[in-house]
Amino acid sequence: MINSNIYIVIVTYNGERFIQKCLNSIRENKVACQIIVIDNNSTDKTTQIIKTDFSEVRLIEEKNNLGFGKANNIGLKIALEENADFVFLLNQDATIEKDSLEKFYLASKTYPEYDILSAIHLNGTKKELDYNFSKYLSPDMCPKIISDMILGYTKPVYTCDFINAAAWFMPIATLKNIGLFDPLFFHYGEDDDYVTRLKYHGGKVGVITNTSIVHDRPQKKTDAFNYNYMRKLTINFLKLKNMKSSFSFSVFAFTFHSSLKFITLLLSMKLKELFFSVKIFWKTIYLLPKIRNSRKESIKGKSFIDRM
Repeated sequence: MINSNIYIVIVTYNGERFIQKCLNSIRENKVACQIIVIDNNSTDKTTQIIKTDFSEVRLIEEKNNLGFGKANNIGLKIALEENADFVFLLNQDATIEKDSLEKFYLASKTYPEYDILSAIHLNGTKKELDYNFSKYLSPDMCPKIISDMILGYTKPVYTCDFINAAAWFMPIATLKNIGLFDPLFFHYGEDDDYVTRLKYHGGKVGVITNTSIVHDRPQKKTDAFNYNYMRKLTINFLKLKNMKSSFSFSVFAFTFHSSLKFITLLLSMKLKELFFSVKIFWKTIYLLPKIRNSRKESIKGKSFIDRM
């Protein structure tokens, strides 16, 4: 019997295809927990499904799409205010096994040095690893896990450089020490930034090997140039928030490398890509004061708890 107060936080947006499976997988765990769903103004039947079939869920309906980080922060702040022991972030398109919550709890108790624990991520077929997750298991990012699994020496938990936030199990101390997601990020990079801050303050991320989640999302993406505006902005934010070098140096390096890129694109006559890159550059320059303040708050720790 788990004698802890576990809060599960799920952000939804037009997730009617997934939400029933997601919430049913939690219900099948038969572990007492608080489930908070923050809906980002869905226009489909997501909230209707929750209201009709899952009365145990605390549903918060936003009037606007807050993005992943800000919406999660609502649930995380409730967990802090109500003295949760653990918080479990789960994507709307993910499901867990029948004993996953118990295994996360036991692993967190057994290995308290880990601030974030995740599990093995399968794709929607349940026959393969989620493609992006498989990259996190490389020898550089998660030493020995692949060779140990092949050779039959699998350990209960492995330290990883990064695991995306599709399924994060965290003791409440993690939130108290590191803080919430940075509201600077809208839909991409929130988890990259959080893990960077966590490691800067001496924290660890681990993957447990005795349970899995199913992350039913599109798999391998094309390597062609991606004109996703928010994704490109996010990459710039992450570069400029580098807490291991001075902000002035980060701005100089960003400007220098951007200038070289513009020249290369101009010489190769990739004018559409050039125009897009210049647009992203000037938007980033405009946001430099916000990025600088965000970086300062991240360095202090216990960040963004009072910024909702």
